[in-house]
Amino acid sequence: MYSLKITPPSLAASALALLLTPSLVLAQGGTIGDINKPAKEVIIEPEKKPIEAKAAEIDTERFEIGLHLGVLNVEDFNANLSTGLSFTWRLMDGVLAELRYTQATTERATFEELADQDFLADSDRKFSAIEVLGGYRVLNGRSFFGRSAKIDSELYLLGGLGQASFAGNDSVSFVFGASYRTVFTDFITVNVDIRDHMFNREFIGDDKLTQNIEFSLGVNYLF
Repeated sequence: MYSLKITPPSLAASALALLLTPSLVLAQGGTIGDINKPAKEVIIEPEKKPIEAKAAEIDTERFEIGLHLGVLNVEDFNANLSTGLSFTWRLMDGVLAELRYTQATTERATFEELADQDFLADSDRKFSAIEVLGGYRVLNGRSFFGRSAKIDSELYLLGGLGQASFAGNDSVSFVFGASYRTVFTDFITVNVDIRDHMFNREFIGDDKLTQNIEFSLGVNYLF
């Protein structure tokens, strides 16, 4: 008599896979020894290389000539439009000297409006100041405008002396302030300043030290 032994399906499938594996590997053009070799990595080089960005900066230039526009609050005579010129010399890294001229024409003061009377002649309403200042850099870095725009910037403390003319007075003035300066291109700089022009003023019998605050925006040519 013959006995028929049936192999479980899982064992039969495993045996069949072992028999077919060498032939499958050889059919693909490899050998059994190639199975343990690591696959070769393919490096894809980018077609375009990134362009290096270069920020505008001050290198050999030492002088700036500029125009400024702002608002000058002449004490007792409200806020008025101011304009002027400046010449800046960068003596060394972080130190500068500046010659600056500022002028403004004041409107009628509040007390003149209330009294409905002019206490100043038209020629005396003009404010002017010429000053020599020194600046010392206290901060240096970059300012960011949006995601991609970054500009070299500096913050200076300012101080100096000058002569101010207003309401028939010509007086020595003391100037203190700060200047935020940015380098937009290799030949254009922009500064935002706050300054206090302090001088003695005699007006209708009152002699006092006045505080005259100015906010200004300046555009300069660097050379």
